[in-house]
Amino acid sequence: MQTITLPFQVTIAQELMTITYLGNGHAQVLGLIDVSQRCHFSLDGQNVICIGELGQLVIQAPEHTDAAVLLDCIVSVVTSHKKSEQRRVVKETRRKTRRAYIAMAGLTLAMGALAVAVKSEFSGSRVYTGLGNASYQGSTAMPAPSIAQALPPTLKTTPPAAPLALTPPLPQERPDVPDELADSPTDGWTLPDAARKDLSANLRMAAERKLFTVEYSSGHARTLYVFADPECPNCQRMEPALEAAAKDFNVIVFPVAVIGGERSIASITPVLCLPPEQRKAAWSELFDVGHGVMDLGKPKESKESAAVEPGDCDIAGKALGVNEVAYQTYRIPGTPWAIADDGRHVTQAVLQNPRSLQTFMSAAEVSHAAQ
Repeated sequence: MQTITLPFQVTIAQELMTITYLGNGHAQVLGLIDVSQRCHFSLDGQNVICIGELGQLVIQAPEHTDAAVLLDCIVSVVTSHKKSEQRRVVKETRRKTRRAYIAMAGLTLAMGALAVAVKSEFSGSRVYTGLGNASYQGSTAMPAPSIAQALPPTLKTTPPAAPLALTPPLPQERPDVPDELADSPTDGWTLPDAARKDLSANLRMAAERKLFTVEYSSGHARTLYVFADPECPNCQRMEPALEAAAKDFNVIVFPVAVIGGERSIASITPVLCLPPEQRKAAWSELFDVGHGVMDLGKPKESKESAAVEPGDCDIAGKALGVNEVAYQTYRIPGTPWAIADDGRHVTQAVLQNPRSLQTFMSAAEVSHAAQ
């Protein structure tokens, strides 16, 4: 693990880079980045832009801080991490090379012994070597095997392929959909269409990490991503619609604490502490009718989450912080906010009508097929 603080803390553990701001007397997670992916960093005003294979991620430096310092911290830690990885790879390569040399030497000796055995079997007169061992000397000698002939195919090496160049994904045209199903111009989402395409790719990549999400269903052809807060009244009202949608689509929820503040944090963190397959049941408990009426102001815990050790929840708190950074970065205007896997906003009216939702999602499929 590499660490630099100034006043930002940038750490890398298990290929996951955590960027934290340490000002104002508390730690604020600014972002999480998978450094196993190829990524290029640049500066844009108060933002540090990470351009990766699946799109770009914006990390906003807090007010009254120097974004250039944040960029320097990130680049320094990434560079140090890469050097450490290179040293590890070199050591591993040397170790494997030594093993290959030993195997080659043993194989060469074995082939030499085999050549002697063959000559003994097929040559002519018997002679004595003077060492007490009998051998045969023939009129024609067999050629000794070459190294290339002696080596089995598994020990022959091939040059590594050249690294792929990073090419940011090209923006695609937004598919045409019926007017009654298209984004309303007054929905309050100011994110440009091209950025929405990048957002859907980033959400898919984040969902695959299974650190930040509650998965309602999987195995379907299409996916709905939803930002939701358990303290949000509209989220409570839309929960049955999401349960119904999960029968036909993958429904992935990114929990945020933008409505309930500390109460939402107390509810969400134990849920994200759980293994991915247990989160849905614990999350659903937060949406039971009357849940929390007798426990206003108290932390909410499910039966499963109560068994989780406090130390296991550190990554859950960071994951929740990253969800809120994404919520702000992508200008999400409120909760619940549903996004189709092609980047289009799915209104609450469409979500509540199964037929309208099917038509909405099918419109993108038809458009892509026509293209």
